[in-house]
Order: sequence, then C-alpha cells, then structure tokens
Amino acid sequence: MMYGKMFETAQNRVQMRIQSREIIRPMDTVCVICAKTGHLYSGVSHSGMFRGQLTVTHAEIEAIQNMRAFREQQVEAVLLINAYNFRAMLPCPQCVSEILKMDDENKNCHIVLENTIVPVMGLDKFIQDSINQSQLASAQMPVGNNTQILHCHPRR
Repeated sequence: MMYGKMFETAQNRVQMRIQSREIIRPMDTVCVICAKTGHLYSGVSHSGMFRGQLTVTHAEIEAIQNMRAFREQQVEAVLLINAYNFRAMLPCPQCVSEILKMDDENKNCHIVLENTIVPVMGLDKFIQDSINQSQLASAQMPVGNNTQILHCHPRR
C-alpha cells in the first residue's frame, strides 16, 4: 500500500494552496483516495456563498469526483487530513456512505490515520472504542478546582 505516497500527495496539495497565497483555515481538509488500481485521487474542501447560504463541499466528494472522471469506482484506502494542522481525520458518515455507494467492493477499503488503519466496515467500533478510551483517560486524570476539561469532536 502507498500510505507514504498518500500523505505526500496531501501535503503537496496543502503546499500548493499556501504557495498560491490561499488562506488555510482550521476547518479546511484534503482527501487522498487510493483506487484499487493504485492511482491516487485528491480533493480539497471548498466553502462559499450560494444564494445567500454558506455551502461546503467536502474534500472527499471532490476526490470521488476526480476518481469518477477517470472511470474508477473501487477504493483501496482513504486519507483525510486537516490542512491547517496536517492531522489525519475520520471522514464524516455521509462521505463514507458515498464511497460505499460507488461499488460493493468498497466495503473492503480502509481509512488511513496517523498510527493506524481502520477498516471502513469497522469504523463504528473504532469510534466507540476511542470514546471509551477517552472517557477512561479523563476519569483517571486528576482535576483540580481551576481545571476545565474540554470535550472536542474533530468532525467538520
């Protein structure tokens, strides 16, 4: 698998945006999809006003559109990073659903994170396990009177 190449492609997309003097915001993302053929397809998130309403296109959707333009449907792996801090993220449920709808074989693809690979069909269990570990860690952390615990959900 080409995980290193996927991270490199994502980093290159961010660097191109920086070089073109685009402002990288904390909610901007870059997605790289590795097709079963080994080809890499990328996309970046976009937001803007449309008929007076803010619209957001997820990076995953743009990567899927680029993949379909080359008549590819089968996904091997998906990498989604936050362009602001270059941290790997989980795709939202709607984007995962779009990937699964493309081809029945995509149920065998996986999500690439910094230190692990998660089967797309095991995503719910991975999220629940992560929540359980987080709750265990915060229950064991001593909290003084001046300490606040912030619970963040890094979904877009």
